[in-house]
Amino acid sequence: MGERMRKSIQDSTSRARVHLGRGFSLVELIAVVLLLSIMAAAAVPAVSRAAEQRAAAGVELVARDILYARDSASSSGLGTWLAFDTVQQRYTVYRENRTNLGRAGRQVAADPATGLDFIVRFGVGDLSGLTLTAFSAGTGSEIGFDWQGRPKNQNEAALSSNAVVGLSNGRQIVIDAASGAVSIQ
Repeated sequence: MGERMRKSIQDSTSRARVHLGRGFSLVELIAVVLLLSIMAAAAVPAVSRAAEQRAAAGVELVARDILYARDSASSSGLGTWLAFDTVQQRYTVYRENRTNLGRAGRQVAADPATGLDFIVRFGVGDLSGLTLTAFSAGTGSEIGFDWQGRPKNQNEAALSSNAVVGLSNGRQIVIDAASGAVSIQ
């Protein structure tokens, strides 16, 4: 029995040595770390580009919503308004009420894509990574469009200068005071 136990101990000891001898060498570990570093360095620009593309798509979405408000006013014959809120980080699209015309009687418009209230929040969803930094349309934080698509200020007077929506990625959306044309700069 003693011989058998000694042989069992020797077998388990030699198996342990064999297992320990099958680890990774320093050269193999360095090669793996080097490959992981190269892969990480290649991934950083791709992630950065994705964030830039997402922000650019967000700018285009805001510009399209402004164009929608302008075109909606023209096609419906009802004034349409956009109220930009830099504190709440959102904008809301309003439409005149047919029975109570003018800015005072307006109501939140329905988003044509969802049917819900047309309130768009920055920093989430399609606008994640993008914030509203400034809005200027003469006085106040709103811009409206009359039934001919002409822009007007919060006091319902024609704009005296272009309206500008400033965004966190350095881009601006400019609404031409005379024509209501929308451009991204």
